[in-house]
Amino acid sequence: MLAGEWSVLEAGNLCIVTAVDKFVEASITAVDNIIFHAPDVGLQNVTGFWDGQNFSVDQAKTDEFWARFKFCFYSTQVTLQFLQEQSKKIEGFEISIKSELSTLDTASSNFLKMGIGSSAATTVAVCKAILALHGLDVEVESVQDIIFKLACIAHYLASGKIGSGFDVAASTCQTTLAYSCFDPLFLEKAIREGLPLSYLVSMPWPSLSIEKLQLPAGLRIVVGFSGVSASTTEMIKKMHEFKTNNFDDYKSIFDDINTVVLKLILAIKKSNKADTLSLIEQNRQLLLNLSSISGVELETPVLKRMIAQAESCGAVAKFSGAGGGDCVIALCFDQAVVQKVKNVWTQSFIVNFQENI
Repeated sequence: MLAGEWSVLEAGNLCIVTAVDKFVEASITAVDNIIFHAPDVGLQNVTGFWDGQNFSVDQAKTDEFWARFKFCFYSTQVTLQFLQEQSKKIEGFEISIKSELSTLDTASSNFLKMGIGSSAATTVAVCKAILALHGLDVEVESVQDIIFKLACIAHYLASGKIGSGFDVAASTCQTTLAYSCFDPLFLEKAIREGLPLSYLVSMPWPSLSIEKLQLPAGLRIVVGFSGVSASTTEMIKKMHEFKTNNFDDYKSIFDDINTVVLKLILAIKKSNKADTLSLIEQNRQLLLNLSSISGVELETPVLKRMIAQAESCGAVAKFSGAGGGDCVIALCFDQAVVQKVKNVWTQSFIVNFQENI
């Protein structure tokens, strides 16, 4: 996410999100049974069953297993349910998932969430693969809308009914977007009342908007992983408490963030390089204010150090996403600055990769 963290959780507010050049690939083959392989997260030969209404697996759902498989599970459930409603003959399949996003080899762990959308990308990949196997042309724009909405429902269920879906949109569209979240109360009500998925994915979703953007030529983004996986769920709970107890302050700063995002969208459309970088910095300052008044630590000492290092190299920088860990992004229009940022982060043992826009 380039801008709009936290405020996008309020229906109608916009964020700017860009897809990264790291991928989740799902390879699918028709077989008699349903079998999953995801060796990157330690899953092999997970066998599933479809009874015409529900998807199930034969493996004990330990917390560890469920944490690694739940996004595949719900993606399969909602996609097969949709196909069943379309009177499609459900085929068995063997699906192998390879991810460049889900894990990193570090000194402390082989399984660290980086916060660059691995769960969203996995959800989209699984939905897309199953639909393709059943004869849908997944490159057609109307089908991509179905993919987004099915993946959004699956991700919403798997993540405990939190999140805005911006990462699902980026994974589906694979570009830069101005994104406004669907009304979560609408989606929750539709799911609770058992609205047919075939109808739900064909209708407009209140407050949802997705507009493709072209970033200014020459913009460079360096993404650095802090080495700490953030717990977005816990931070959202704390932010909800802040909203409940201090609504006026909450609304004021969320409105201010949204105003900066609207200005940034305009700057991007005009390819105004100076304003683009200035508004990214303004967004960072507003997030610092939000952290201060809410009591939720969004910019941790590690993130703060990474931002300062990037700024010392001549870039603007901020955390990307919920904060509390995960990633920092550094932005500039100078390749020499990019290399300086990568060098200083590498010297600090920050795991980084570069995306060239």
